[in-house]
Amino acid sequence: MGDEMGSEVWSLANQDKKRLARHATRGDIVRIVSLIKDHHSEQNEIGNPNFNWEFNPARVSMTVAGAIITKGWLCLYGGSNLLLANVILDDAFGAPPYAMERIIRGNLDILIPEFEDWARSQGCKKTIISTTHRHAAFERLYGKFGYDLAEAVYAKAL
Repeated sequence: MGDEMGSEVWSLANQDKKRLARHATRGDIVRIVSLIKDHHSEQNEIGNPNFNWEFNPARVSMTVAGAIITKGWLCLYGGSNLLLANVILDDAFGAPPYAMERIIRGNLDILIPEFEDWARSQGCKKTIISTTHRHAAFERLYGKFGYDLAEAVYAKAL
């Protein structure tokens, strides 16, 4: 999955909609890192303990570059839309493969169906989407796509 594949428009689920996301290419890395940095700053400003670390653009750039070219990773990008996800093949407890969203920002009506179609194409039996906010609005938002709250994660800054 190099730049040739990355330049394709990802259009499995929403072929009739205007494309707002496509497979990212190496040329998108700087803009993607900027979106992730903005997300990190927003979360840090509201005191989210999962973001109480110094943002490292070089490390994030390497992660995004790897996601763009590595099988089992998905990186969709377009304007303010971003989805970064990967497949978990070897669950410690023997669960079948599943796809886990790492960051999702933007138009969920575009990104979630694309994520789910990609996950199916990877042989996944479920998808996991997380949020840094525990609000009824997010439960309704993700519920609209058929997601149910499966577990809660609690964090504490040390």
